[in-house]
Amino acid sequence: MFTVFRHRRHSRGQALVEFALLVPVLLLLLLGAIDFGRLFLGWVSLQNVARVGANFAAVHPDAWPAGSATSASAATDRARYESLMLASVGATDCPVATPLPAPSFGLTKNPGDPVRVDLSCQFTVITPLIDAVVGKHITLSANSIFPVTSGCVADCGSSPAVTPPPLLSNCRTVPQVDGLSVAGARLAWTAAGFTGGFSPLSSADLETATVHGSIAITLPADAEACPSGKAFFSSAGTVTPELPAPAPGCVPNLTGVTVAAARASWTAAGFTGSFTPPQDATTDPKIVVLQTTSPSSQPGDCPPAIPATATVTVSYTDPLPPPPPAPCKVPSFIGTSSTLAQATWTAANFTGSLTFTQPGKLPYTIQTQSLVGGTYVACGSSITVTR
Repeated sequence: MFTVFRHRRHSRGQALVEFALLVPVLLLLLLGAIDFGRLFLGWVSLQNVARVGANFAAVHPDAWPAGSATSASAATDRARYESLMLASVGATDCPVATPLPAPSFGLTKNPGDPVRVDLSCQFTVITPLIDAVVGKHITLSANSIFPVTSGCVADCGSSPAVTPPPLLSNCRTVPQVDGLSVAGARLAWTAAGFTGGFSPLSSADLETATVHGSIAITLPADAEACPSGKAFFSSAGTVTPELPAPAPGCVPNLTGVTVAAARASWTAAGFTGSFTPPQDATTDPKIVVLQTTSPSSQPGDCPPAIPATATVTVSYTDPLPPPPPAPCKVPSFIGTSSTLAQATWTAANFTGSLTFTQPGKLPYTIQTQSLVGGTYVACGSSITVTR
């Protein structure tokens, strides 16, 4: 009986010792399992974040590199890229360092080319002894590769940079011509830069007649809207002269023309009296603003009120400035053959270059052009056409 009791006590003591020895091992295994689960969860989360970033970059390839993407939309896309990836991290013990790395692209960003996102994070080990073997921190890495799905589909090449045409106004200031001679009104109309014609046409019977009122404007079919006091450059102008025009021997209206032209008109009217100023290379290009005759007279006065020996003195101002250059109308190339493009561009009076984006594919039917057809731009502008 005593022997049996001592045997049972010995068995219970041995079990306690064995249990005490196994508990630390079991705890280490449990903590190790927990650490492994945390480690695997961190890697899965990191892999998912990389996939989210690579997928976004594949749809928005033009948002990178940041140095060359200056538009507001590109900056917005880069911010969305980071916010979407951070929102995809979820519950993990392996935080991703910020700022997130930018995606890396292949040789081009054309559809089908790869875009890759590489990420890493620092996992902290909590299991004793294991951290002594593998270290307190373990670096996890993940990457994801997606094909670019946005952009040119075929015949994609680097398009040459297109310099936008210089800004210019196609509106011209309508000159004030009331009281000028017809010739003076025509000169002012031309100097203002209008190209649509002027009525009445040049005629010896009307050149020295006096204009009444303002210029009547006739707009072309493609005229742009202009502010008050201005009109589209290709508008036509018409004035109403005083009729009848001064007859030979009658005083002509000399205002608005050059001093040289006024001298010629004075002589052509049959006057033998002097004209002041005399012929001079400095004053002849000036514009007459006032005429004074002796004896005193008004344009249209005729003999015997004014004799043929009457004299005239004109006051003048600086010559009119040269007219601003007329713009050129952009041809519409879309749907036409590339073989006709250069001849059409030159015929429209453009001096700038015409560039084909895929010269190796010529000839082809043009599908797009960098300048809008039917609009007016500076004649020195350049254009790029694509298939």
